[in-house]
Amino acid sequence: MARILVYRGDQLLREIELSEFDFGKQDVGFGRSEENEVVLEDPEKVVSRRHAELRFKNGQYEIFDLGTQNGTWIGGDRIQHAVVPPGVPVMIGPYQILLEEFPDQASRMAETVLGEPPVPEGTVLMERPPDPSTEEGVGGLRQTRPAAGQSPATQPGVVAWLARQPKPVILGGFLTIVILIIAAGAIFSPSEETGLDQTADQATTQAPFEPTNETIVAALVADAQAHLDRGEPEAAVGLLDRALLVDRSHPEVIELRSTAEEVLKQQLADEEKRTAAATDPTPDPVAEEQVPPTVEQMQRREAELAQRAADLARETERRRRAEEERVSLTVEQMQQREAELAQRAADLARETELRRRYDEARAAMDAREYQTAIRGLEDILQEQPRYRDVADLLSRAQNGLATLAQEVFDEALEAEGNGEWEAAIAGYERARELDDSIVGIDDVMRRAWDSMEPIGDDAYARARQYDALGRIPEAIALYERAVRMFAPYNPNRSLAQARLTEISARSR
Repeated sequence: MARILVYRGDQLLREIELSEFDFGKQDVGFGRSEENEVVLEDPEKVVSRRHAELRFKNGQYEIFDLGTQNGTWIGGDRIQHAVVPPGVPVMIGPYQILLEEFPDQASRMAETVLGEPPVPEGTVLMERPPDPSTEEGVGGLRQTRPAAGQSPATQPGVVAWLARQPKPVILGGFLTIVILIIAAGAIFSPSEETGLDQTADQATTQAPFEPTNETIVAALVADAQAHLDRGEPEAAVGLLDRALLVDRSHPEVIELRSTAEEVLKQQLADEEKRTAAATDPTPDPVAEEQVPPTVEQMQRREAELAQRAADLARETERRRRAEEERVSLTVEQMQQREAELAQRAADLARETELRRRYDEARAAMDAREYQTAIRGLEDILQEQPRYRDVADLLSRAQNGLATLAQEVFDEALEAEGNGEWEAAIAGYERARELDDSIVGIDDVMRRAWDSMEPIGDDAYARARQYDALGRIPEAIALYERAVRMFAPYNPNRSLAQARLTEISARSR
């Protein structure tokens, strides 16, 4: 027999007997969706809608991650498929799933009986609790019965021999056997203290493992320290981030994470230095001084110096002429020249800005962000109507927006056909935002809201029941679901939203 314990932090939320499930036909699913066998509410959406499944194969329980973004973790390692060890928490977002196995009563009784050492045939035992394999003997002693199909221990020939012996010999032998049996029983019988120790050991063995935040954080810190010792600071940072999800103010976790980050930064800096040295090695000045330059190197050096001298001469001449020109200009000429330069600078800045906005609009079109592209192209047309091919791009963007809106609308219709009401409503709203001229979009949206209304009514009724019973977390979850399922024009939506706001503020 086995069961799973669902924790959030150090709070035990649920205990689920796995004997309730037929694992041949039904696996145990974990996730945010109501379709899961174990629903894990998570407003932050660290837990996926269908996150993981627990299956029973070859006499053991196995956990399967269903391709989630945040993953499923055991012992600090992210897994895709692994056997679930009893007593070791499986981390799914902020939740801990603990498998607990224990034998049923019949199995323990069978183990107790089968665990006793066999009694040799014909052995005489001292007084013990009645056992179906023994029968009453002389003087309160019990003697084991021979197994079925076997002959008694005493054969007829032995009885005839005993009958021929004198009575004193028979009585003396019998008393000797009784004394030996009593002495053996006193030596080999288990003491009460040993029995008590065995009982205490069994009680200790059968005690279930109860994980706490401290044990989970300690395990993650130990794994992180091991990774850090092996020179793997990035893995250590990941484990410590998970520990902070359990206890955000744990001083040891914060200090160790700071150390791991410093080690990681140092590793990255060393790697950059090695890469730079490999791609652009710095010449050794000492080695260069020790090696005399060749004739070709000296000629190349002379050519470089000559080129530098020529460039310097040209720059000097340009500056001299500019100075002469500046001195020769009158005040009016200087003002006119400055105005021309300012106009050129303004034209250049405007051209640069138009080019930047044009490039952004084309990039938005390539990303199918047609609304952004249309806004940018329309702004360009207002300033410069004949700028490049802006008019043609604007027409293509408008056609692309209409096509995208129709695609979103068709996907919403498909989601509605599959009963995915929330996805359908979101798709219809997105399609209307892209193109409000789609024929019949208001009618299909109302139809989807009407289909969701019974689900909202059921969630609202159950939320009110939990609210009346004081089960606030369950009531909050159902009020939120009712708000999502009710149409904006449904009066119950505002009632559910108001009550949700009220009890959420009280529960903080």
